[in-house]
Amino acid sequence: MLFSLSCLFARVPAETQDIFFYDLAQDQGLDFVHDHGGSGKKYYVETMGSGVCLLDYDNDHDLDIYFCQGSALPGWDKKIILENKLFQNDDGRWTDVTAVAGVGDKSYSTGCACGDVDNDGDTDLYVTNYGMDIFYRNNGNGTFTDVTDAVGINNHEWGSSAAFFDMDNDGFLDLYVTNYVEYSLGKTPGVEIREQIGAPTAIRIFLPVPQTACFITWATGFLTISLLLPGLWPKKARD
Repeated sequence: MLFSLSCLFARVPAETQDIFFYDLAQDQGLDFVHDHGGSGKKYYVETMGSGVCLLDYDNDHDLDIYFCQGSALPGWDKKIILENKLFQNDDGRWTDVTAVAGVGDKSYSTGCACGDVDNDGDTDLYVTNYGMDIFYRNNGNGTFTDVTDAVGINNHEWGSSAAFFDMDNDGFLDLYVTNYVEYSLGKTPGVEIREQIGAPTAIRIFLPVPQTACFITWATGFLTISLLLPGLWPKKARD
């Protein structure tokens, strides 16, 4: 899958008001190819596409792009490194700054969300993974620091998407993470036999993950407030 900039640039002729899109990805240096890491064994995780974030991580008033990437699964033997990528936008020219920024997560990433969690004026980044999620704090100098453990994030389920929002109106962004199904590469999903017209059919059943993680910003980071029962929130305790 080749991501392009065709959806970001358009021309609107005055005489018709028709919209035309042009693929400028290669011309402007945006070169990213998503790979699901598969080898023909068709692991369930291969069926999930990956997300993307548009964020102004360097505060230069134009949007940069963070791409989520797959990871090598058993049997995968390509001679390339799979990692998430951050491209810096410099007036329509794109530069891969992943290594400099320190955000080249090599997990099997499926989604991402961005927001200024600590209200310092810099956009931070959260990545949902098949495995442990990652939270990057923006240092304000073109680099990020992985502070996942330090702020209390511990979501090791199959994270699929996330959103920052101020749940309790205290001026700090909280984090909501949705998890997908219970699945491991070495475990075949359950099979349910359903009677169809003519003959019984085997249907693979994936159990939903019972936990949906919600983290509220706290004095020193994030506090998990809901893993089993959405809607049960602790009383507000920030001073």
